[in-house]
Amino acid sequence: MKQKKLLAQKRLKISRLIKQNANSKKNKKKLDPSTLINNSVFNSKNSKALVTMQLLHNKKKPWTQAEKNVATSIYFKSPSTYRFMRRNKIVLPGVTSIQRWLKSLMYLPGFVTEYNSQLTLMSKVMTEQEKKCVVLIDEMSIKACLEYNKSLDFIEGYEDLGHLG
Repeated sequence: MKQKKLLAQKRLKISRLIKQNANSKKNKKKLDPSTLINNSVFNSKNSKALVTMQLLHNKKKPWTQAEKNVATSIYFKSPSTYRFMRRNKIVLPGVTSIQRWLKSLMYLPGFVTEYNSQLTLMSKVMTEQEKKCVVLIDEMSIKACLEYNKSLDFIEGYEDLGHLG
């Protein structure tokens, strides 16, 4: 008799819990990921872009510039880590996408004079502590060959001897 009474009480309690659970699901509002992201505070633009990629990106949507910057930064730091992250279902652009983005950038050999003017402008607003840095410019080995750069319509590999040609 005691067992039957206890069993009836437990069944009654289970049915009440099921009803409460059903009611709570009906009353619960759906959490919109974009609202969640906009209401959150992030330490950097990169962290916000990474979270946005995980929650909002779908295959048909193009990557934003912030997302491209995060992905290329991670890839340059460690390509193996990048591939590891993609294998573990972290939403990131494919390696071929990153390579395609990098091919679209226009680089020419030599020192870019705008860097020097930018450094001069930046140093005017820096404190003495911030000015303590090193600007390192290093040479690189170049293989002896000529290559056609399709994006610039330019043959690369000739040596520029300044006024000598």
